[in-house]
Amino acid sequence: CIMKSMKNAIENKIIYQVSVHNSTKEGTFRALIPQLDTFKKHGADIIYLLPFYSVGELFRKGEYGSPYCIKDYLSVNPCLGTMEDFDLLVDEIHRRGMRVMIDIVFRHTSYDSLLAKEHPEFFYRDKEGKFYSSVPEWPDIIDLNTDKEEVQDYLLDVLTFYQKRGVDDFRFDVASVLPPLFIRKMRERLGDETILLAESCAQDFNANQKRQHRHGLHPNELFAAGFDLCYHYSSFLYLREYLEEHNKESLYAYKAAVEAEFATNPKGKFILRCIENHDTPRICSYTDDVNIQKSLLAYSFFTPGPAFVLHGEESKEDKKLDFCNLGKVSLANFEPEYYDFYKRLVDLKKNTDYSGFEYSVIPMSHKEQLFVINTYQDHQEIGLFPLSNKDQDFALPHVPDGDYLDLISQKMIHVENETVITPVPLILYRDGR
Repeated sequence: CIMKSMKNAIENKIIYQVSVHNSTKEGTFRALIPQLDTFKKHGADIIYLLPFYSVGELFRKGEYGSPYCIKDYLSVNPCLGTMEDFDLLVDEIHRRGMRVMIDIVFRHTSYDSLLAKEHPEFFYRDKEGKFYSSVPEWPDIIDLNTDKEEVQDYLLDVLTFYQKRGVDDFRFDVASVLPPLFIRKMRERLGDETILLAESCAQDFNANQKRQHRHGLHPNELFAAGFDLCYHYSSFLYLREYLEEHNKESLYAYKAAVEAEFATNPKGKFILRCIENHDTPRICSYTDDVNIQKSLLAYSFFTPGPAFVLHGEESKEDKKLDFCNLGKVSLANFEPEYYDFYKRLVDLKKNTDYSGFEYSVIPMSHKEQLFVINTYQDHQEIGLFPLSNKDQDFALPHVPDGDYLDLISQKMIHVENETVITPVPLILYRDGR
């Protein structure tokens, strides 16, 4: 079966994130269907849908409401259509040879959720016995107690409900708070061919949860419990600081954090290095320099694991996704040359033979650059990603002088005195090790 064989080559895949209500003029399941061929052209292997469930009314954020403030797990937001429309969308995605991943939010519900009414015992209470959110920045939701076995049983049935409707894979919101035993139950219920993506949280969030006697799992703990993929928030916070504040020490801290993740990452498990998702700024909002934009994009594709693309990223959208409102993803900044660069990265990701992959390293320096070496059994691929608006010199110890193929441009690049000077991103192919 096409849908189920894909997990065996997950490293080559493109996860393409879509918010239904922000993606077309109508903002519905049916209106999204004509866009699927375009998404496939963009390289999508897995269509990842933001939450589409009915949204709570109490303390609603924005005109649409936060999709993560769920009123009923088993009903869709009527703004998007019907459950039958959702089923049709799933079928159409499959018909084009792509998988369906949906967003699962098991940490919390809306105040006026069906569960809060029917099973108030499922929730944490404050000292006054009231529902509450342990994250003050999220005042529209209340916390589920997923340590309770009866809560786990209910939520496992939610997963089964959608798997039976044809959903292939699941992304779990705020996955670091889920109990390891519950995660293992999810893996057992869904089977080994289902891709499980964890939104693994940053250290400060996890620490805050642990102070409240909650779970705060590190990516390696999530991997051990059963997840295949994790977000990179434990390290990304440093890169984001650098991009926003241009603090070179933050960039150095980022490299150190990534090197630690490379060194400890379990075989066959991957941390996504996506720069964009629905919670983060767009690449093109950080800088107007196209070479830096390309470097960030190329870096996110080059690192081990599947690539992750937010709808509009390929078109240089610079506005953060406003998923609590009805604003649409804009294609106004589309540039053919940039899109051609994006498609070359897609082709590289899909055509790389990862069967001989052994390890990655990120050499440390205080320079404004990202430098990653992927080592395979019989060759190396050397990723050079400048992050300043001037030529960057990359020191390549033990790389003999000579000409090397740049896999992006398909041009030969000269190495002299173990150094390459470049203003643009390069991925050099080197025979041997």
